[in-house]
Amino acid sequence: MPVASRDSLYAQLQPQGFSEALQLWMGSSLVPVAGDKAQGLAWAFDAHGAAEMYASYQAACYWDLLRRPPAGTVNVVRAERSDRWTAQMVAQLDDAVRASQVSGSGARCLE
Repeated sequence: MPVASRDSLYAQLQPQGFSEALQLWMGSSLVPVAGDKAQGLAWAFDAHGAAEMYASYQAACYWDLLRRPPAGTVNVVRAERSDRWTAQMVAQLDDAVRASQVSGSGARCLE
């Protein structure tokens, strides 16, 4: 960062396997450096902080929490058309919700 244009960002992302949709989404987060496009474009967000949050997400596993939820309610929001949920994961989530309902716990899946 900065990059000269959105197209130059896309040219960097495409060989790394990013889908066109993801490239466009990421490009939408670029803003002119210091308000001056001549200086290039940079992320509108804290890229380092986003990388840390993603690493934390990758390291976390919440299946045990869903299988045995604490008192109260645990809501899981699942984008039903997302390609991030495998059939196995969806089945595992459905099983966890059913088990929690049988036990009287409060896991729910919101789609």
